[in-house]
Amino acid sequence: MGPRQHLVIHAIGLAQEELGRTGQGGLISGLREDASYLLKVDGGTRLYVDDVPLTEAHDGHFAWTSGFFAGRVEVISVDQNGTETSFYLEVVPANRKLQTAQFASMIDAIRRFDQRLLLGQASACLGFGNAGMSGKFDGLVRWERVKRHGSAFLTCVESITRMPHVKLKPVRQLLPLVQIKRLPVAALRDRRIVALATGQLSEHERIDSIRVNAHVPVETIDTAANRAICALLKRFRRAVIALESWVMSDRGELSDADALGRCNRRLAILRSLEANVGRLLNRYPFRAVDKPEITAAGLTQIAASPIYSRAFRTGTEALRLGVESQSSAEHLHVSPSWGVYETWCYVALANALESRLGVRLEPGKSRFNDVSPEVTLAARLPNGDELELLFQTTFRSDGISSTRKAWSVSRERRPDIVLVASNGGAHRMLILDAKYRSGRSNVLDAMASAHIYRDSLFLEDRRPDLCLLLLPAASEVESLERPQTWETFGVGVVSAYSEGLDGVERCVEAIATWL
Repeated sequence: MGPRQHLVIHAIGLAQEELGRTGQGGLISGLREDASYLLKVDGGTRLYVDDVPLTEAHDGHFAWTSGFFAGRVEVISVDQNGTETSFYLEVVPANRKLQTAQFASMIDAIRRFDQRLLLGQASACLGFGNAGMSGKFDGLVRWERVKRHGSAFLTCVESITRMPHVKLKPVRQLLPLVQIKRLPVAALRDRRIVALATGQLSEHERIDSIRVNAHVPVETIDTAANRAICALLKRFRRAVIALESWVMSDRGELSDADALGRCNRRLAILRSLEANVGRLLNRYPFRAVDKPEITAAGLTQIAASPIYSRAFRTGTEALRLGVESQSSAEHLHVSPSWGVYETWCYVALANALESRLGVRLEPGKSRFNDVSPEVTLAARLPNGDELELLFQTTFRSDGISSTRKAWSVSRERRPDIVLVASNGGAHRMLILDAKYRSGRSNVLDAMASAHIYRDSLFLEDRRPDLCLLLLPAASEVESLERPQTWETFGVGVVSAYSEGLDGVERCVEAIATWL
């Protein structure tokens, strides 16, 4: 056994200050999003973050930039023998945008609303569990579970092939009379047996020549337990094959080189799993299984065997899709920090609107089928109007001749939050777009999206009444925060839209005035 490996991380710069070190399975905290670092593992010839291979900088160091996400990052080191070792890095949000406590509070709020809204393509991970729900990120969830539990499942199945479950099965065979302990009634049809029983058997008849058709217990491995594990193996193989297609199409927001590197690593893992499944299915007991199926009898037999129950439990864990509860030791990838912020803005607004308007926003389906929002909440207001609160709404590009109710005059647009107030056949629209930005120049640059939404989006041939950007910290552009600016130009910003600050309240008051 070789020496224990350690991960060491340094800041990039002349001094290359050491920021932390940890052993296998350990955690280094205090790293910032959108920052660059140097990573080194003694004996590690390759390093991967989120299955993306890192570029070796010099002297065994690998360069890594954390990107815009916060959470736990898994680093995989591969040595010359192909042995993999895991380490973990904790990335926190930039202080100029959000404090760590604010970000954690946002995560908790989204968890309470809907766990699935946190899932995404970033390298960071958060803990999840097993609500049994499915959603648009099923491929991502399945990949994480297959990668984490697949090899363990196949190792358990390998143990089954060395000591398979057997049972006694009655098989009808012709046996010499001397081997029969209990004579079946059907044997009395043989005149020789009758003659023997009555003492009239001819001396020319040999007793050892008399054979009787009887049931004989024979061992078989075509049991309910083996059928169940075989069915689970085949289901696992189908999932792996489906994931291969998903991996080849899943690019995320990576560069071409990083996307290719991640695709190659994930395909190598999946194809290795697929080959091992095929090898196991060609071995006993599974090649002798007549009908792969999971039945009550199979589950009963599995529960009675530690080897089988461990294999079945690990296999079902590898195929599970649900997500819930931060208490789980399992970690799944989450959205980048800006994605978490966008989602929290929607959740916080929904809660605040319910309190301010005295209504209950219920999940449902938007009356505007053209926009395909990820989430729709709706309520009837005290004045009789209907309010829809839409998240991640798509306005498709149809040009000026569009026949859709909701459309974009230019290219396809996707604002974060759309509010629609309807009175009979009349509809009004207000748009909010979350921007994970700080600093005057960044805010002014982000205002381009507010102007684009204001000019290009239509609902029933009517432009939005107002387009506001939601910012986590101060905007440093006071003029854009004034209601007079909003009323005159139809665009503006709401700053301090964060946990514990007053931006949410000011935004809700603006919406109440609009309604």
